[in-house]
Amino acid sequence: MEPGKHGGEADGAAAAAELPCVFAPALFAGSARCELARRLTVGEGERIACTRPVARSNCAMLDALLAQHCAFALGRVQRGAPPAHATAMRLKCGGLDGVRGALHTPEPDVHRLVIAAQARFGSLAELPWDAVVRGVAGWRPRRRARGERP
Repeated sequence: MEPGKHGGEADGAAAAAELPCVFAPALFAGSARCELARRLTVGEGERIACTRPVARSNCAMLDALLAQHCAFALGRVQRGAPPAHATAMRLKCGGLDGVRGALHTPEPDVHRLVIAAQARFGSLAELPWDAVVRGVAGWRPRRRARGERP
């Protein structure tokens, strides 16, 4: 079994005690990675949890700011309902691409990216949102090769 994975009956209890990763869709898609992520198997499914509450809080703040600043670019004028899967993927994957672009770095690690953005701009709220929104608007999912299965 891989390090960081749980097996057996402890899965449900371990998953309940862990904080869900805010950017799990981007990690599952291979668009990013995170040194603080921990993969958990729950039943026949898999989840990604964050191992540090403060880091998760910072990611949640970035996610909320992305949703706020990128709503128009995503065509989401009505708030409240959760976004469709494709919209959520575009927000998370494209948002991380936009932050990378604003920092002029190829850094794939979400935690390191958030720390670098806070250090460079003083706060996540001070990110250059026009550059980040361009990243969201320009993000496209990877095309599957012919015959490739999900």
